[in-house]
Amino acid sequence: MPERIGYAGSVEVVGGPVINFNTELSVGGYERHTVTIAPTKTGTVSLGTTADIQLLVIESSVYDPAITYLIDPEKKTPRPLDRPIALAGGIAGLFDTAGSKSFTFTNGTAADITIKVLIAHTV
Repeated sequence: MPERIGYAGSVEVVGGPVINFNTELSVGGYERHTVTIAPTKTGTVSLGTTADIQLLVIESSVYDPAITYLIDPEKKTPRPLDRPIALAGGIAGLFDTAGSKSFTFTNGTAADITIKVLIAHTV
C-alpha cells in the first residue's frame, strides 16, 4: 500500500521575494536511518535502490563545516554538512545517474552528533 508523505518549506530573500510550498508525495515506501557518530569517527547510510528515490532528507543534530559527507562511489570531495538537505522529485534521480550507493559522514567536531536520513521510493 502506498505511503503518503507531506513536506513543506519556505525561502525568503530578506527584503525580496518569498517562495512557500506545501505538497505531498505518494511513495511505495520509505527508509529512515539514524546514526550517532563520535568525534573523529565516520558513519555510513546506504541509499538502497537509487533508481526510484523521490525524496531524500538529511538532518543533523549539529551543523558545522567540520561535519562532512562523501557520496559513494565518488569518495573524492568531502562536502560540509552545514545545513539540512532536502531533495525531492526528479532531482533525487541524480543519485542513480551518478551510481551512488551510500553517504559516509565524518564527524570533525569535539562532540557526538546524530544524523537522521529519510529516503522515500516511488510507488
